[in-house]
Parts: sequence; structure tokens; C-alpha cells
Amino acid sequence: AGALGKTSVVHLKVDTGMGRVGCPYGEAAEIARAINRELRHTFLEGIYTHFPVAEEPERGDNREFTLRQIAEMKELKAALEGEGIHVPLYHCANTGAVRSFPEAAFDMVRVGISAYGCHPSGEGKRLGLRNVLSFRTKVIFVKRVPAGTSISYGRRYVTERETTIATLPVGYADGYPLGLSNRGVVLINGKRYRIAGRVCMDQCMVDVGDDGVQVGDEAELFWERGEERFTVEEAADLLGTIPYEVMCRIAPRVPRIHVGLEGIDMG
Repeated sequence: AGALGKTSVVHLKVDTGMGRVGCPYGEAAEIARAINRELRHTFLEGIYTHFPVAEEPERGDNREFTLRQIAEMKELKAALEGEGIHVPLYHCANTGAVRSFPEAAFDMVRVGISAYGCHPSGEGKRLGLRNVLSFRTKVIFVKRVPAGTSISYGRRYVTERETTIATLPVGYADGYPLGLSNRGVVLINGKRYRIAGRVCMDQCMVDVGDDGVQVGDEAELFWERGEERFTVEEAADLLGTIPYEVMCRIAPRVPRIHVGLEGIDMG
């Protein structure tokens, strides 16, 4: 940075219990002192840590564990400020801490999954969050089939009567989980339908019965309409995983469309 005539801006990560990355808590103060004392072209803008169990404070000793992490960050801040080292931003709180540990707010918070209306422990609805993520596509093919017709790989779905099968151009390569085969719930023209058979790499099928579903009709794979929904949280429950994983599976090839409130530029 000095050779370029610039100042690098850094945040120091402190490991208070996550065990992933960051300097040991016991070394944090000395590292901050060294940055402040020796690195003339480096500005220590922030110090932060991460909470591994803040989203489940009622479980075991999770509350005490998180409170200890918060206490250590407060002690670190007090020690540095007592030496005249002012760091503008201390930040610790993830989504779980925003809900359960207001004392962890410090100078800013790092909400992640709650920005989408979800909660890491699946409590988004109870907390009054509104889901803002939907996964949409359009029907690309429909056909009538007789009773006894098997659908998709493995013949895991066989029609019980004459029906209409609609095909959607979304599969596990797009991030729609294979585990939702015969279980995922799709919304087409305001009506719920279940995925029929195994989710393919690039496509999946839906049994729409005798309804007049047509090519071009919009289909929603993750959605919420009032009290009716099949969100990433419901999908995660079915899959035995967490909402984060379901969201992260949505592939880069799936176009993202940001819809903002009036007056808000979503880029």
C-alpha cells in the first residue's frame, strides 16, 4: 500500500469460539497494537468476531457461551480504548444475535439470511419476518398421459388416473434439490401441485390433474402467498438441512431479479 501511495483498510477477525478463522482472543490486543504502531499505511477500521450458537440460545449452555464471547469483545474494546487506540467499528451480531442478544449490537450488525425473510433456525415466520425470495420459472411442456404412466428416472411416480403432466425447466443443476423429488410443492396459477417423480438435472415434472395449465404459465418453486407457502425454510425442513444450504444451492445460471420498494434502488 505504501509503495502505491495508498492506505489499506483492514478489519481484524478475532476467534472467540467459532474455531474457523481469526486470531486467538488472547493475541488480539497485541496484534491491534502492532497494526496501529508499525503499519503506517494500514488503517485498522474494524474488529469483529462470529457467534456459532446465537440462533439457538435456549439449547444447552449456548446462551452462556455467546454471552462470554460478547464479554470478551467488550473487554478487548475497553482495553484498546484505554490505551488510546480507537477502532471505529466493532461488529459481532449475526441474525441470531440480532434477535436474542441486543447487547451484541456494538457499532453495526451483520444480518445475512434474515435479509431474505428467513431465520437460521427456521423461526422466520414466528419472528414476524416476511419471506422476500421466490424461485420462479415457466411451464415449457404439457401432455396428457393415461393411468399407469411412470414419470422421470427410477419410475418413482406412477399416475393413478389419466392426467396432465407439466414440465418445468428447472432441476438440481439449477439448485432445486433432488431431495424434493415427489415432495416439493409448486404454485401454478395460484394452485398448489406436488413434484411428480425424481427431479432431473435440468427439468422436473408436476402432475396438474385436469387443470388447464398451459405452456408459458408461471410456476413458483419457492413462494409465499399469505398463509400459503413453500419457502426455503419449508424445503429445508423436508430435506433435514438448514435454510442457508437451500439458498446457496441456487446456481449462478439462475437469473436474479431484484424487486425493490418504491423509491429504493436495488441496482
